[in-house]
Amino acid sequence: MSSKFNFLKQDLTAMTQDKDFFCFDVETTGLSPSDNRIIQLSMIHGRFEGIKPVEIDRMNFYINPGKGHLPLPDKIVDLTGITTETVMNQGISEQEAVQRIQNFFGEYKINLTGWNVSFDCKFLTSLYARQLLEFEPNLVVDAMQIAKQRIPKTEIKNYKLITVAENFHLDDGISFHDSMEDTHVTFLIFNILSQELLEEEENSEPLQLIKPIVYKMESWSHFYSQTSMIKRIYLDTSVGSIFYDQYKDEFGAKSKELDLDMIDSNYLMEFMLCFTHTTRIGVNSIQEWKGRIEFDS
Repeated sequence: MSSKFNFLKQDLTAMTQDKDFFCFDVETTGLSPSDNRIIQLSMIHGRFEGIKPVEIDRMNFYINPGKGHLPLPDKIVDLTGITTETVMNQGISEQEAVQRIQNFFGEYKINLTGWNVSFDCKFLTSLYARQLLEFEPNLVVDAMQIAKQRIPKTEIKNYKLITVAENFHLDDGISFHDSMEDTHVTFLIFNILSQELLEEEENSEPLQLIKPIVYKMESWSHFYSQTSMIKRIYLDTSVGSIFYDQYKDEFGAKSKELDLDMIDSNYLMEFMLCFTHTTRIGVNSIQEWKGRIEFDS
């Protein structure tokens, strides 16, 4: 089991404690969050009753992406079934879309899940930014990553939503690449797999995780669409060199001998948050920090 999955279980446990969460999916005009636009957004408000997620409410709407993004590309129409006429006649403005999303979140913490959810979160971040707002989720748990932990590679050909849905016999009558249908199926899979993971956690002996001393922290930058973004944060620690990959949202180590399952990843994340403007969705800036301090979480 990799550190990514320890991180996943910790976030999922925290989500059950907050109880309310939101499962969502978007359909878009392309793959670039900065250059393309959302044309359909669907969301289910879920709530944990113990470790069982139940549906509370759902929302679905089309968004008119604007003249610069119309007509819709043929490949998008073929993939999603959403036509230019649909978004022109039924689509709301991006401003109204953000208002509806915020109203749907209400006063609850923005705890999110979805399938390969980092893709959808990046589009929401861009949508909010065009309204001069920041999109700041509290927790993000990727249902696809739970599936990768619970379903061995030898038992499934890939981890696409449609494939995993077929594995659980949840694909009958579903029109995939409709965001409401995808959200519904993702919620059902999340329901099954999150309970399995949490039950396993309840029945297992708690690990005594290591909180290493951090001697040095530095960043490595990469350029995306003419904008500098941090991709990795490197930590020189008492147990060895550890890095946080912002794009993949996971910790890694240079040495294969370092067992990341024994490292308290939440502790390291809290440490970085104390000295950076790091979030799970993006890293805006970072300062190099040197010293010998044991962070008291």
